[in-house]
Amino acid sequence: MKLRELSAPVLIGHRGFSAKFPENTLASFEGAISAGVQIIEMDLTLTKDRKVVVIHDERLDRTTNGSGLVSEKSWPEIQTLDAGFWFSPSFKGETIPSLDQVLNQLGGRVLMNLEIKPEAFEVHRPPDSICRQVVAQLKARNLLDQVLVSSFAPQVLLELSELEPQLALGFLSHSPLDPLQLLLLVQAKCYSYNPSAQQITSHDITTLQQLGYPVYTYTVNDPAEQQRLFDLGVTGIFSDGPF
Repeated sequence: MKLRELSAPVLIGHRGFSAKFPENTLASFEGAISAGVQIIEMDLTLTKDRKVVVIHDERLDRTTNGSGLVSEKSWPEIQTLDAGFWFSPSFKGETIPSLDQVLNQLGGRVLMNLEIKPEAFEVHRPPDSICRQVVAQLKARNLLDQVLVSSFAPQVLLELSELEPQLALGFLSHSPLDPLQLLLLVQAKCYSYNPSAQQITSHDITTLQQLGYPVYTYTVNDPAEQQRLFDLGVTGIFSDGPF
């Protein structure tokens, strides 16, 4: 299955199956695959030694037994941390995965949404920027058509668009749709608009449909609310589960 071939309704595993597994871990991703989701969403940032790793927060404190900023830790240091025990003792030993590990384990088995965190963007765009690393890893595994790369940061989307025009990009937004956001969708040649479910309106959805942009909205766990949004024309919904 290719990303651009999907049609509604699509349920996306938010950080995997995060209702039942520790988020952004290989266990959570495997749980989402077993539950039958079509897309798994995960968050990407950089370590001190520039390894692309999968974790949501800037800091390690909430989801690991470590503390401090991810960007101030090396990959060897990150690998020693437990990313499962905080959720449940049964997940003790789960680790923060690297993008390499995730793509090696999941590539070709499920579609993925890779969200690049704004704090990982670097204005000077170095040769090993997170955007360049992500594109290179996807190309090396022939996964360009099986992945949606998204971000709240316009600069990330613009850099990705320049690096790889074939890549499907999703513009994440937590504010109401406005002309500036519509302009960014065009400038960055985005594939989809990914808004907060609390902000999107039926008028916005109609406007985006007319312009050819699928809408993938976050984060909705209630089945009745999911159905309401699908009825309005949303293509996909991010959910922690159940699926």
